[in-house]
Amino acid sequence: MMFWQRKWLAALAALTILCLALGGRQILAEGPAPTGAANVDSEGRETAVSPPITYADPVEEAAASADTQAPTATYFKHYPGTAFQPRDSDTGYDYFGNGCISSQGAAYFILNMQLPPGAEIDFVRLYFYDTSTADARLYLTWYDSAGNYSDVVYVDSSGTSGYGSAGAFTSYTVDPITQSINLVWRPNTHGASMALCGARIRYQAPFSASFLPAVLNETGAE
Repeated sequence: MMFWQRKWLAALAALTILCLALGGRQILAEGPAPTGAANVDSEGRETAVSPPITYADPVEEAAASADTQAPTATYFKHYPGTAFQPRDSDTGYDYFGNGCISSQGAAYFILNMQLPPGAEIDFVRLYFYDTSTADARLYLTWYDSAGNYSDVVYVDSSGTSGYGSAGAFTSYTVDPITQSINLVWRPNTHGASMALCGARIRYQAPFSASFLPAVLNETGAE
């Protein structure tokens, strides 16, 4: 591809993303916090107060946020339950079907995410199968490899009707130099009554050529 053609494609992609970002409207729907999950963090330690959770319907995730000071583009990462790994070597799991997993013990499962520096995670959604009286919990957690961690936000499964999803708003800026960012699932029970079917995050990335795919921003182009 000619040099001027690559430049033209990059400019066209940038203009399209900017139009989508500036034209989006965010629709929010708040709901009460769920009950039934113990106040335990992603390390299994009891917490005195449960942080506030704001829930939203799936429609809010289809709209891009408009930032008049610094235009951003909206992206999603969607992971199946099978992408999560047991945190403890003695924890087993079963394939539930359709990309879902169930735990053989009430343990923890973890997924490390790789996101661009400066990206802001603003929404986390849990997909689950739940016919148990207990509620599973999904944490967004960072570690700094120096003995410190923090649960940025968590989402609980709710109800006993089978397949469902729940989400929470948050605000976390990715800094891979000092922290790793992870999703941690705690089923709170074991067996076929509780399954992790997936997780999805939404994040805003600064609008610049460095956040475009390599084929468009010419990174590594020959």
